[in-house]
Amino acid sequence: MNWFVVVGTLVAAIIGLGFGYFIASFIVGKEAAQRNLRSVLPIGVFIGVLIAFSGYYLSNIEFLLLVLAVLSLIFIIGSLVIWFWRKQKTGSLLLNVGRTRSHWLILGTGIIFLLLAVGQTYTLITQTSEFFSEDNNILLFNLVINWALAILLLVSGLSKLELREKAICFMTAVIRWDEIKSYKWEGKQQNILTIWLKKRFLGLPNFKILPIPLSKKAAVEAILSEHLS
Repeated sequence: MNWFVVVGTLVAAIIGLGFGYFIASFIVGKEAAQRNLRSVLPIGVFIGVLIAFSGYYLSNIEFLLLVLAVLSLIFIIGSLVIWFWRKQKTGSLLLNVGRTRSHWLILGTGIIFLLLAVGQTYTLITQTSEFFSEDNNILLFNLVINWALAILLLVSGLSKLELREKAICFMTAVIRWDEIKSYKWEGKQQNILTIWLKKRFLGLPNFKILPIPLSKKAAVEAILSEHLS
């Protein structure tokens, strides 16, 4: 490991944040995308710096990355189980908004990661003599990360935006009505719903951005007014 790895990791993190901002600005508009970028920038930079300098100072960084990838996969699966359980507790359906532009983008990205994961799995099984050897740690790291992202993105993309009796269900988030502090319509067509939450977890934004189809805006506004008045 050398400074090239450090710089390369930091550049990759910056490119990733920039790409995320570009996509978000296309879906929810520049104002909401800038707010979202400001909220994730500190933790994104911190993680990028941590990984970069870990790679420089640790001799067995490949194994550490593999362990972190496996833990991430376990965390994602556990989070999805909890999300499904919480969703069952949200009461009857008030309005099915369906899949928004965000859902379709996430779903398309999930399919790409799924294809990568399947291809890498096939390659490792058919062309590698010792699947779990130390020489394959980086390959296994990439494999586990791709499967983790594929699972998360596919579940998120296949879900629907639903307004329910006790909460709003958006992708893998369950936003209870009593957790909402305020909301605002934004965007050129005033169909981007920004919801501010009462509580904020360390490093996470205290708002959610929901692109609402214009045909469903009036129905969504009526339900919001009823539950948040």
